[in-house]
Amino acid sequence: MQLYFDEGFDYSVTDESGSVISRQSLDNLPDGSYEISSYGGDAGVYSESTAQPLLGTITGTSSSFGLGVAARRCYTVDKHKTAHDLITRVVVWKFHHKVHWCATYPAIDDSSLKVDSFFSDVDPLFQVDWDDHGTGWWYTWRGSLTGGHYSRRQGKIDNCILKWGCISSHYPQIELWVNGNGAWAAK
Repeated sequence: MQLYFDEGFDYSVTDESGSVISRQSLDNLPDGSYEISSYGGDAGVYSESTAQPLLGTITGTSSSFGLGVAARRCYTVDKHKTAHDLITRVVVWKFHHKVHWCATYPAIDDSSLKVDSFFSDVDPLFQVDWDDHGTGWWYTWRGSLTGGHYSRRQGKIDNCILKWGCISSHYPQIELWVNGNGAWAAK
């Protein structure tokens, strides 16, 4: 089965009591695109070349003016890569990398950080081998040792046909950077 891919994300911001402040969802984004929210608001979609200056601001490798919210906020980003059958255009699987964090500028509350990855919408012709391989680390952002967190997750899913066995494997991978002001970037 030949596949084509696109990407999407769901993003939400809540206050300390869990009331939703804002929400954003985008789908059918180009495979390999970057989604970046520079200040914890709505994210934009960028190509590799146009994302680099903004990514430098998120990761702290370049300096710029930064906005921060004094009140504690919680954020959730669920970035997904979607595989479609080339002929029928039906979704055959989605791979998700989800990060939840709470922050009071400029630090992320390290006990609030939750990183997860999983497959959903898996067609019966596909079999998940694993969905939780990856790495992650804290980075210093705006002077806080827990100001930023990077995580990368990868999965493996096989296209299997009962009579012939597994005929192909796919290894989707997603990277996420999150910051203590709610800013985030995904690739």
